[in-house]
Amino acid sequence: MDALNYAPARPKAARGARLSLALLLTINLFNYIDRYVLAAVEPEIRGHFFPESVGASAASAKDQLMASMAKTGSLATAFLLSYMIAASYLLTNLLVGVVLNALQEAHAAEKQPAPQPAAGIEQRVAALRTALEELERELGAERVGAGR
Repeated sequence: MDALNYAPARPKAARGARLSLALLLTINLFNYIDRYVLAAVEPEIRGHFFPESVGASAASAKDQLMASMAKTGSLATAFLLSYMIAASYLLTNLLVGVVLNALQEAHAAEKQPAPQPAAGIEQRVAALRTALEELERELGAERVGAGR
């Protein structure tokens, strides 16, 4: 009767789904971080590369600050262009790697032979059929006895 207590296994989440979720979360995190990197380090860059804007008199400080910010603006353009090119290259390579990995796993799965049924499965099915027939006979006998 142990065969009657069989419960199907719960479906497991695919490994690829968890990997995809982690990848998307990481990309989203970097998406928000990279927006603020340049703004966070711009004063340090301006102070290092354009020290004339630091410590100037109040009258000319605004003019020097605006001039140095214009120069860092061109640095920002160069940074963002190089960042876009490098990020697209990296993400393209990552996408190609994930697709190739999935294709290799599928190819390896196709090469594996189909699993053979477990030994004794026919005996278990026959035992289940016999148990089912006995239950049907008992149920039929109870219905006949209850009908009198």
